[in-house]
Amino acid sequence: MKWRRSLIGLAVSAIFIVLLLRQVNGPELREAFAAASPGWLAAAFAIYLGALWLRGLRWRLVLRGATPISTNDATALVVIGYAANNVLPVRAGELVRAQLLHERHGADRVASLGTILVERVFDGLVLALFLAGTIALAGGSGVLRLLAAVTGAIFVAIALALLVGGPRLADNPGAARRSAAAAREAAGRGDAPRRG
Repeated sequence: MKWRRSLIGLAVSAIFIVLLLRQVNGPELREAFAAASPGWLAAAFAIYLGALWLRGLRWRLVLRGATPISTNDATALVVIGYAANNVLPVRAGELVRAQLLHERHGADRVASLGTILVERVFDGLVLALFLAGTIALAGGSGVLRLLAAVTGAIFVAIALALLVGGPRLADNPGAARRSAAAAREAAGRGDAPRRG
């Protein structure tokens, strides 16, 4: 059974690699590599791989209470999800990641999407801090400062909501599913005027 899951993972990876390569301009890519320094390319590649591994480690730590997996497995799923984000609309690669986690490790899909939401909130908090720090150091208009403050407040509020409500939803999967269904229904209502 495990080898089947591995084959599925390899097949999905191969499909997304092919889809990505179809979007690449071969001559421009060759020119860019020819003009680049091999040493800097190697350093950038190593840093990027390290960043992916750290993201996999972070996701494993978020998942440990629900679905314990290895850091390598988590990193592989993160890479597949990011690749899918580049070829699918509305960041649907996150859905691919949650589905593969369900198929390979039997994780609940809603719980998996919840852990990905936690990741995104953390990313948003970090970006908001970078934005606020950059504006504070480099200076900026009142509008930019207001934007940074509002953005930071939104992500802090979401993080607090997750801290307060997350454990309750984790203890009550039915409530988590109802919350997800309500969110999908609200999104559908929001799209209705545009479809009309």
